[in-house]
Amino acid sequence: MSLVLTSNLDEKEQQNGINLPFQYHNYLSQPLELEPDSEVAVQSVKVVKTGNVTLDNFNNLFYSYVGTTTGNLSGTTSLPVPVELTEFGTKSSFNVDELATRIGEKLTSSLGNPMLVKSDLNTSGVVVEVERTASGDDKGGFEGYIFNITNASLSASLNDTKTTANFVDLLGLNVDYSGSWNSASATITKTEADKECDMIGTGMPLALTEGVFKLSFKEAGGEWEVGLSRWMDTNQLDYEDQTPPYVSPLERMLPFYDWVAKSVYDPSGNSGSGIYELRLYHTLYNEQDVVETEFEYWEVGPSSGSLTAPIEIFNNASDYGTEKISEIQFKVINEKMEVFIQSSNGSSASHTLANGSYNADGRQNLKPVSQNNRFMYPRVVVKDHNKKITIQKYNGVTPTNFDYQAQDYQYRRRQNENILKNKPVYDWYAYWGRRTNSGLYQFNARQIDTRYMMEVNASTDDPITYTQKGLNASGGLDTSFVLFLAETETGAGLTGLGNYTKGANAQEMLGFKDTPIIDANIGTYTNNLFSFKSNSVPLTISRSSLFVRLDNFNCESNNGQMTGPSKILYHMPRFDNANNDVGGLFFEPHERTYLKLNNTHKLIINDFDISLCNANETLARNITGKTIVMLHFRKSR
Repeated sequence: MSLVLTSNLDEKEQQNGINLPFQYHNYLSQPLELEPDSEVAVQSVKVVKTGNVTLDNFNNLFYSYVGTTTGNLSGTTSLPVPVELTEFGTKSSFNVDELATRIGEKLTSSLGNPMLVKSDLNTSGVVVEVERTASGDDKGGFEGYIFNITNASLSASLNDTKTTANFVDLLGLNVDYSGSWNSASATITKTEADKECDMIGTGMPLALTEGVFKLSFKEAGGEWEVGLSRWMDTNQLDYEDQTPPYVSPLERMLPFYDWVAKSVYDPSGNSGSGIYELRLYHTLYNEQDVVETEFEYWEVGPSSGSLTAPIEIFNNASDYGTEKISEIQFKVINEKMEVFIQSSNGSSASHTLANGSYNADGRQNLKPVSQNNRFMYPRVVVKDHNKKITIQKYNGVTPTNFDYQAQDYQYRRRQNENILKNKPVYDWYAYWGRRTNSGLYQFNARQIDTRYMMEVNASTDDPITYTQKGLNASGGLDTSFVLFLAETETGAGLTGLGNYTKGANAQEMLGFKDTPIIDANIGTYTNNLFSFKSNSVPLTISRSSLFVRLDNFNCESNNGQMTGPSKILYHMPRFDNANNDVGGLFFEPHERTYLKLNNTHKLIINDFDISLCNANETLARNITGKTIVMLHFRKSR
């Protein structure tokens, strides 16, 4: 008669390998000799068991917010975004590890900011993990969730991704549009005289931490356009079908930009002989519609003191030489849009046309970057046949498994889960802001585009003032991160939240007792890492029984549910000897049940493969921490 203690090893308690809490391998340095016709039973079991969490309409919703946290919500460039962990009207059960993964995925999709998610510039992004008891009998037990959100900074070197920018026709279904993108030379050329060349880069959005989109228009001919815009649906025939519906009706027939530089022909210029001029525009609200509005950089902004008229543009490359303005650069610094122009030699001529920092007077800066266009994409139009624009630099950021088309809400509705499995949602405007089947979300996009800092500002007596945000001292975005776990009208320094936290109900499920709002006062924010964790243990429930298997012995039971033989040796009921169903549990049967080993001769053993499983023989992955299974061997009676 022999007792054998088996256990997963302390130093191997990570959730992988051959020493899992629910599946492990032990061996004896001195083999155990069993008599012929022996049998085995479970003497006792000690485990740490986590229960499951059931999500439904009463606990599955909270909101995330990325932006300024001072004053009324209408004075910011952001909105809270719903984080719905399960579909409305459904009920789903998760173990805590599965739920942590789900929370992380859904939270990532809600942020709408390429610098806060896992990418080539951010190796961490959003990480939600289970917090477990560090010691004692409940070691490995469930204590709540740990949240970490990393804000990518300038210390993450920006990559020049111009050759992988992947420019495509803006109107992909219109046969009259056919631009030519050469990734090797990073050029966009109008190669067909009777077709339009209007293209958008769909490979990745521009980085918001001093990301640069720089181009040469020396060989672009007389008329061209370059700029940046929010997500646009390239599977369309007409501009009207991809332009936000609250844009001025006349301008819906034209390509929509958030910021754009154009070569515009002025027939009255140059004493009536005509001249091409560099003009700069952004889309603003005029108290009725969103319209493309000129930014007269020679009158306002950082170049207003050195320029008295628009910059002259030429039709022929030879007219530029190396000393005349032929290059333009857009640089985004969080909310600030900077536009810089220079000669090709980099020294003869240069001007900063806008920088977002000239002063707080809205007339002096291009409009701020907002939640509608934090995912922004490069745009190029070439109007003259056989002319081209060369992209000199593009600092893109590529979120993990980013797919441009898969950001579209309508596209996702048409696809099955297998196609979308590895194509996460990142772009707020594409997924939430442009929905047409829900007035609420259509209003969200419009509301941001019509806020006061986005208005046409022609008044000198009462100018619009708004200080655009840049980078923090650590080189990351100067922004705040907030979770609203319960409904509130005010909180985290914001007022006017209204319906934007409506239905939030995940406070207790996430383990934040008496804490409906998570912000910098609750967590820590250092070195561009925002961290916080549950302050109470969320309720979990276990309604299942588990089973002990001895996988490498010649003993056999039968599992009727699975209609076949099994290695199950012992049934662990829902409640242990102390009537507990989660946490540290101890089971010791009043009467042991033995299974024969079917050995006709002496049996020399030194290996034990133990696993804990569910009734369907799947591994019991809700077992964590330290597992001990005591086996009793004896000669059959």
